[in-house]
Amino acid sequence: MVRLWTEVTNPNAFGLTLGTLDGTLFLEGHRAAAAAFPLGLPLGAGQQSIVPVELSISFSDLPGLADVARRAARREPVPYRLEGTIGVDAGRLGTPVFGPMTLLRGDLRGR
Repeated sequence: MVRLWTEVTNPNAFGLTLGTLDGTLFLEGHRAAAAAFPLGLPLGAGQQSIVPVELSISFSDLPGLADVARRAARREPVPYRLEGTIGVDAGRLGTPVFGPMTLLRGDLRGR
């Protein structure tokens, strides 16, 4: 299991609780890991917070990541994206699930 940290923002004029995040992490277009955020995080209106996203890496995904590992070893940028769904508890407005959609996107850079 690998844990990444990301910033989330509630863009709404009302508070809600981030209930779930279920998704798949792709590196250079290859499936790399399953992602989950299974606990509730209250977010006030317009509030931002840093949250952990837990990634489970499957051995079946490793063969497709050989080129990714080579690029990372050469400290080249590796494009990533997290696709998935987000479930929220919005009180009287219900508990909708949004997605599937792109949740995060960027480039991983070696140091």
